[in-house]
Amino acid sequence: MPSVRNVDVASVQMTPAPSVERPFSAIPTAPRRQQAWWVGGLLVIALVVGIGLWSQSGTTQSSLLGELGVSVRAFFSSDVGERIERLVAKGDRALSAGQPFDPIKGSAIDFYQQAIKLAPAHEGALQGIALILGRLLTATEEALAAGDIVRAEVYLQTLGKLPDPSPTIAELELELAAAKAASAANAVQHDRIQEFLNEAATDIAEGRILEPSGDNALVRYRAIQVLDPGNAAANRGLAAIVARLSAEHARALASRDFALAGKLLQ
Repeated sequence: MPSVRNVDVASVQMTPAPSVERPFSAIPTAPRRQQAWWVGGLLVIALVVGIGLWSQSGTTQSSLLGELGVSVRAFFSSDVGERIERLVAKGDRALSAGQPFDPIKGSAIDFYQQAIKLAPAHEGALQGIALILGRLLTATEEALAAGDIVRAEVYLQTLGKLPDPSPTIAELELELAAAKAASAANAVQHDRIQEFLNEAATDIAEGRILEPSGDNALVRYRAIQVLDPGNAAANRGLAAIVARLSAEHARALASRDFALAGKLLQ
């Protein structure tokens, strides 16, 4: 075996290593930090340009700011205008669909009100409100007449938000206040009547029909008749008492207890 030292290096044939193809995804890319530097550089350039413009004469600054303001206002004005037109169109569709104001949410009057908040003089919204106003006033009057205080109050709140409210609204508000007061009084009276009915039922069950004086079923049913002459429960209770007393009177006469019979007649 030849010695390693005697081997002719030049004569040795070198076999190249097989090449390995990297997938595309393995090809190294610029680090994210490097990409961030590009973005940062662009921002710096924009800042320098902005400072340069700002450092110009006062007249130029005012001109640039004025043009910017006009552009911004034009952009937002266009957006608001489109929104107003959409609201009026929704109001028109709701009106055509027979939903002028009931329920208020999503009705024609609701959309028209939203439109005039943005543009108080919008002709289409004002025309829509004018078409509905008379019907809404009539509906409010009918609700008050029917004792529907909740509905009347909702309608009046809606009417109060309209431009140039009708003088009739003030009158309807007074009627609503009176109806609320009457309703509160009726609620108190209703509770008192119910209390009398419960006590009278207890009196009858425990035999307190005529006695003790001032604290019996008959007294309580008569008190109810004063508060509510047509109260059906009180009238039935009195009828039951009369029938019971009539039966006892007949028995007293049959037993010749004329003193008891006379007392029962009183």
